[in-house]
Amino acid sequence: IGYRQVLDYLTRPEVRKRDRNSFLTFVKRFGAASRNYAKSQMQWFMKDQSFMWVAADPANPQAVGALLHHLCRIRKSRFRSKAGQDTAEREMQAVQASVIGSTFSSHLEDEFLTVQEEVELLRRADDCTRRVPASCRQQPPPPSDFVLESGVRVGKVFWFGRHRKWGWGNPLGKLHRQGLQLFSASGWQVVKEDADGVLPGFCWPTRQASHFPAHASSSNLPLIRPFPQEFTRKLDDKASLARHLNDAGCSNIHPETWRAVDFLENTPPKCGKCGEEVFFLKHSLGVKGNGVHVFDRDGLLHRLGELGWKGCEPFVVQRCVAPPSLRNGRKWVMRAHALLHGQTDGRIQLYLHKNAICLEYGQIYTERLDIKAAHVSNSAKIKLLPKPEVIQDESIMQQLCRLTQLAFSAVIDHAPRGPFTPKEAELCQVFGLDAILDAEGKVWLLEVNDYPAIASGTMEHVESHVCTNLVRDLL
Repeated sequence: IGYRQVLDYLTRPEVRKRDRNSFLTFVKRFGAASRNYAKSQMQWFMKDQSFMWVAADPANPQAVGALLHHLCRIRKSRFRSKAGQDTAEREMQAVQASVIGSTFSSHLEDEFLTVQEEVELLRRADDCTRRVPASCRQQPPPPSDFVLESGVRVGKVFWFGRHRKWGWGNPLGKLHRQGLQLFSASGWQVVKEDADGVLPGFCWPTRQASHFPAHASSSNLPLIRPFPQEFTRKLDDKASLARHLNDAGCSNIHPETWRAVDFLENTPPKCGKCGEEVFFLKHSLGVKGNGVHVFDRDGLLHRLGELGWKGCEPFVVQRCVAPPSLRNGRKWVMRAHALLHGQTDGRIQLYLHKNAICLEYGQIYTERLDIKAAHVSNSAKIKLLPKPEVIQDESIMQQLCRLTQLAFSAVIDHAPRGPFTPKEAELCQVFGLDAILDAEGKVWLLEVNDYPAIASGTMEHVESHVCTNLVRDLL
């Protein structure tokens, strides 16, 4: 705690002797980081009933030591019994944690120094600052906004919540904490929800943040923003994706997929291949992996009959890829990320990120369909899921690259082309592609997500540095 604040202070771009304001800012940030960490520790330990809180008098450390010595010597069962009797101490800690920001502060933070002490402290701080080479100093931030030809001012700004004038949600709402730190380090600044002087220069929002058109009568739009949702839904909607792939002659890269109402009305004939009479019932637009259920043919028809024609409307049926490839005895799925970039001159470029993620399922594979975690990713508790890994197999990455190209080629004729509104605008969006490997080494495209989770939801257990690399490369 404090290293980041110290480095920010020592490497500040503008160095002045006896800079009291910069030093006090550093001390306050250091204090705030310490309090936040202490508060999070207190809240963490309070959640765990295996810990026991004891009252401690700093003026009588011998009594505290004797109590700890006694607790260390008793049996585990006896300790657990006593740990359940610390309600009063836990309540006291809860109160203390809630007011820690106002009750704990540094002697320096409260400015209790005498004039002589302050002069000596600033002299020492200046000595430390001078030891930092000029090449290691932070560069002054460049201008964060500029004016377009249309007169609209755009810049590196974002806000939390929903903007009171424009109605958009957070322009960077998809980013995880480390990703937001990367943008902040590159000059992005948070503004109030009612600030309307500068439009966002870049937008990576959630689906609910807003629907941004490619062309509009008003230039009051983020400069670099996602594609319109009427286009991206052709990929995100599983029934639409299957239809476009089939029309493009690419049905062999995607498991058979039907609208649930079509499957119920015209049930396909039985397939004699082992394992291929297993089906997944999915929500057509996805609900963070929670709306996926596995059935055999009879169980599926029974469930669709229970839902009825109207209840089946939002769902699709997808045939299971069988037999699946296994890792450590488990099924596994791949998550790749593609970037679609619409430029001002009408060109559209597609990129596949170099890091695809391997996500093993929560249970050892079995043909029993009642063990859902063996067949559906993320249906087990996060703590039971194996650690995700970056795929190192070059042949798999080549197949993923080919699948990505074919999937987007199937719908690209529906994509809007530049110039957009305003004429300097570009469309830029990250898509998530889920794929699975069969036992013969062929990669199958399962679905495309137009607003994929980043270090949250179905990607919550992925190491944050993997998602941070994705954000850094996009930036």
